[in-house]
Amino acid sequence: MKAPYWSFVPGASSSLLSTTCAGTTGVSFTGKLRVKLQMETADECCNIATNEEGVQGYTFTSAGSTGECQLFASVSGRNATSGAVSGVPPLPGNCTVWAAVTGNTTHAGAVSGSPSNKAVQLWPSWPASSPWVTAVGATRFVGQVPGSEEMASDQFGSGGGFSTMFNITQDASWQASAVAAYLKAAPQLPPAGSFPTGGRGTPDVSALGEGYQVLINGELQAVGGTSASAPAFAGLVSLLNEARTQQNQAAMGFLNPWIYSNQEAFTDVTKGSNMIGRGEFSLPYGYNCTKGWDPVTGVGTPDFRKMLAAALKKPNIFNDTHQ
Repeated sequence: MKAPYWSFVPGASSSLLSTTCAGTTGVSFTGKLRVKLQMETADECCNIATNEEGVQGYTFTSAGSTGECQLFASVSGRNATSGAVSGVPPLPGNCTVWAAVTGNTTHAGAVSGSPSNKAVQLWPSWPASSPWVTAVGATRFVGQVPGSEEMASDQFGSGGGFSTMFNITQDASWQASAVAAYLKAAPQLPPAGSFPTGGRGTPDVSALGEGYQVLINGELQAVGGTSASAPAFAGLVSLLNEARTQQNQAAMGFLNPWIYSNQEAFTDVTKGSNMIGRGEFSLPYGYNCTKGWDPVTGVGTPDFRKMLAAALKKPNIFNDTHQ
């Protein structure tokens, strides 16, 4: 059970202007400027400051539809700037969750509060949640050993979930039985009401999303993400279409009904979850991998030989009139 109160006391090196990234209006920093960026909101500026190493503070000053975001490597004082927002990334300290509060204690720079009563709301990634898109999640090898069993990537969190814009009955009936089976058997579902159980579920499939080796300006670098797994899967579909063309068959076109009709062509992934944020931290809510389709890795990762056999078999749902 979640306790009703919390407090955060900053560490010895955390005595700057704030212990959160919320920002303070009308204040700006002086110090060693690291970089200036143009962006739309203070939240964007705050997020960059949080995820960039060496940033001690940030300011955001609005200028019409965009504003100037400044990231500081050091902070030595304050300047009054009308309309500016400033703050520091979350800093080391001690966070305590209290079951009850019976008194007050003062600590320099400390903050405290109680959880919001606002209902939890989970959102899937867009445009992956469109029923006309084949959404691809990401996996890695267990133990980072190539060729071993796969699990959901934990280098970053999958954006899987259930759409509030599209529902299964009207927009994605081809996945209805797979999603129903997951909701019936899934362990540790998020709180009731935090996601629409009748919403279009994503992802549809997944593929390896970590450790891709690419050459950039002649230098070998490792990259990852669904930005890697999605084009990898698209490449396999391109090979399927090439094989179909060689047998005078039409291109596969809209793929999703075929995927859920041929789940045996994919390797089921049952380990991991998407309760992971962008960075090395966990999230309180999300979904777990389980047997069959799940909103972390879909129906699983591609087995190309089985996919090829399924794509070439006759009769199939793809023909010259279905593109």
